[in-house]
Amino acid sequence: MESLLSFINNSVLWLVYSVLDLPREISVRNAAERHQRNLCALEAKLKGGGQAGSTIVSSGERMQAVLHYDGEFRATLTGEEKESTTMGFQTIDALDEYLTNSTPFRARDFIA
Repeated sequence: MESLLSFINNSVLWLVYSVLDLPREISVRNAAERHQRNLCALEAKLKGGGQAGSTIVSSGERMQAVLHYDGEFRATLTGEEKESTTMGFQTIDALDEYLTNSTPFRARDFIA
């Protein structure tokens, strides 16, 4: 009897924790879906011959990034005290990874 009550108690606690955690899971899923939509929109814009640019101030320095597509996704970054750097990427995901991990820019910065 005691093990049955313990089982029921643990099951109820698991159910409560699952329900309480559901909004966070939905929020994370919504953010991932929104990010993927942004990447798809950016990819379509660049492959359609457009450019996308963004300017930010990071650590007191003004930085500009311009993206375009010429068979590869290209990112040109320019800082106030640095020469411009251009990088090429085969996929929009590789470009996104570079922006996220190596720059203060994010894909959403280039969506109008």
